[in-house]
Amino acid sequence: RGHTLALALCMAFAGAGNMLAGFANSYITATLGIKYMPMFAAGSCLLGITCLLVGKFLSIELLTASL
Repeated sequence: RGHTLALALCMAFAGAGNMLAGFANSYITATLGIKYMPMFAAGSCLLGITCLLVGKFLSIELLTASL
């Protein structure tokens, strides 16, 4: 049970980070123009990686707490 919840949380944080990064990238590209796309693509990649790592950390904390 703990492993399933940990995996679900990891996937939820990764998905939320990816969705937020996509929205931010689309909004910034639409308002500022295409020349800023590489900078915001790198920023959205970092946001996604951060959310993935937070999800992994929370899953590890949940697994150790359930043992």
